[in-house]
Amino acid sequence: MKNIIRHAEESIDSQKKNLSPEDCEKLKNNYIYKDICLCVDRYNLVKEFVNDIEDTFSIPLFWQFGASVFVICLGYLQFFFVELWSFNFFTIVSFVVTMSWEVFLYCYFGSILYNESASLITDIYVTDWLNLDIKCQKALVTIMENGKRPLIIRAGKIIDISLDTFATILKRAYSVMAVVNKFIEN
Repeated sequence: MKNIIRHAEESIDSQKKNLSPEDCEKLKNNYIYKDICLCVDRYNLVKEFVNDIEDTFSIPLFWQFGASVFVICLGYLQFFFVELWSFNFFTIVSFVVTMSWEVFLYCYFGSILYNESASLITDIYVTDWLNLDIKCQKALVTIMENGKRPLIIRAGKIIDISLDTFATILKRAYSVMAVVNKFIEN
């Protein structure tokens, strides 16, 4: 938002000599309003893109997450049956790391999307938006209303793709490994 205001001020600097202060303020607000409208359009395009991505990849991501969790659990379990520092040990380690990395990338970028969209309202609110004209304030309120529900991609329309989900997957895989280990010991 600060960049939008700075852009508007820079745009009218060359015209300040020929305009009254009221006209300068009107011109500045018009520039700001146009930039805000562009931001609203871009935000709506991003929302549409996220919805398209979710509609297209929701089910495949769900199955991929399920299969990855299963494979990670099996990889953890195999640690009980191989000799430490053997070739098989390193094969299993590389396989588990690769499968974890595959899930991590989805979750990492899902978290970035969520965090950026969640910070939108705060970023607008901390600017000097109360000194703008009513038309600009209403446009900013529109953006803030749209930003109340942060963007997130869900696997199978159920599981949020985020780093919290990744941590949960690793915790669950370890829990399953511990349960199976107890079962094997008995």
